[in-house]
Amino acid sequence: MADSKMATNTNPDLPTRLKTAAILIAIFLIIFNFAIYSSLGAKFFSGFVFAIIAIASFEFCKLPTDQSLTHLLVRLALTLLPAAASFFIGVLPANINFPQTALAIYFSSVIVVAALGISLYAMRAQVESQLTEIVLAIGRDSLGFLLLGVGGAATVLIAWLAPVQALLLVTIVAVADTSAYFAGRSFGKAKVAPIVSPKKTVVGTLVGILFAGLVGMILLSVISQSCFTSWGASLLYATAIGICSQAGDYSKSIIKRHYNIKDFGRILPGHGGVLDRLDGILGAAPLSLVLVMFVCNR
Repeated sequence: MADSKMATNTNPDLPTRLKTAAILIAIFLIIFNFAIYSSLGAKFFSGFVFAIIAIASFEFCKLPTDQSLTHLLVRLALTLLPAAASFFIGVLPANINFPQTALAIYFSSVIVVAALGISLYAMRAQVESQLTEIVLAIGRDSLGFLLLGVGGAATVLIAWLAPVQALLLVTIVAVADTSAYFAGRSFGKAKVAPIVSPKKTVVGTLVGILFAGLVGMILLSVISQSCFTSWGASLLYATAIGICSQAGDYSKSIIKRHYNIKDFGRILPGHGGVLDRLDGILGAAPLSLVLVMFVCNR
């Protein structure tokens, strides 16, 4: 019986997952250090983040596979617009009051894309029988847009304005994901949402949020003393980041269940596509942006 349980909890992809994760961490730290110590670092860092968002956006927009090339490109352009606007406003010369300008661009592009996206699908509904399909498509793409449009733009802005906060965001989300993964496989039985995400357990989810809060509290209190004056505030924020990262993960899972796919791609061995690894960061990035813009003052 014990051997059977052990076999169930054994993941043959784990060595590959760990190896890929180690490579990704090394690449991220190299780029992060360049962002900190180079005069062009923040610009390069945000450009790198935008490129990652673009890859993840393509992974999402290429579904469904039977859509026309024109429809694919339109969806991709709309999804990337907030992140692109957030990035390119920063490279303009002599930009005055960049944080406020970037925030205005961020929210304006979100509103514009939402309006254009709904209009796009409305125009495709030629007969009443198509309305159900259109509503489902809007709901599906709305989840993708929340992750990649809203979350992607927030991630680009954080990388530009506060690379250290970007590092903290990635670290807290990684701690939440890793602890949830191992706790869920070792001790989890009860499923949180078996239809949406069959592998997620109650124990894993709670442990992930708990570890995100505790580790984030220590990191934020030590590194971001200008943002938080108490351990309690650090714990509250880090826990909220852990919860938001779970929301991003579930949003991704809903989209995958809709298309009946395991992963969005194969570019990352053992992990799937870029979006499969970026979902938690995208889910938590808007909250982190609020911290950067209004609490830490860059």
